[in-house]
Amino acid sequence: PSTIVEEALFALRRRGYGPWRAEAEALIHLLQALRTLKLQDEELFELALDRLPTALRSPSLTLDKLVLLMELLGDLPPKPRLHVRMHLHQRTRLRSALCDALIPKLKRKLDIESQTVIARALARLGYDDPIAQ
Repeated sequence: PSTIVEEALFALRRRGYGPWRAEAEALIHLLQALRTLKLQDEELFELALDRLPTALRSPSLTLDKLVLLMELLGDLPPKPRLHVRMHLHQRTRLRSALCDALIPKLKRKLDIESQTVIARALARLGYDDPIAQ
């Protein structure tokens, strides 16, 4: 690696499978960094998707974190967003974790902004589970 960004990406790929990666905040920071740097690193997106079910099931997942995570996933560029869509349709574990994270949050009275962000993200990701209705 020759630049600081390349070095950081190299380090993330090498050390990305530790337990620290399974927290929603870590995934949020990773997705924000990739968005800010305009990077479409397939290996890091795969890492994030691998950790996403665990992060969605974390007791520390607040509504704000869930909304931000959904927004970041829904705003991914087309190719990585398609990758997320494929994972949602093919991986029961991810689909189940997302449903389990959404149901308790959606049963509460959400502010209009949270409702809109979640609905938009689910639509952009092609999430067609009845819970999304």
